[in-house]
Amino acid sequence: MTSDVEARGSHALIKPHTTWLNIVTILAAASASFNFGYSNNAIAGTLAQASFGEYFLTVEPTSRIGGMLGA
Repeated sequence: MTSDVEARGSHALIKPHTTWLNIVTILAAASASFNFGYSNNAIAGTLAQASFGEYFLTVEPTSRIGGMLGA
């Protein structure tokens, strides 16, 4: 008599299961990713404007723009 594993081959069948912890973890990760992307997009447009550099930097905003962006 052969076992159930031998009849299917060398791999055992793994039944997929979904728990509430899986669902909550996925929803939390998706929400955090969306919020980070949204806020990152909102501030990126502000930092790229020349008026932002003129207001917060020296008279010549391009002289220190590399330092502000970390380049």
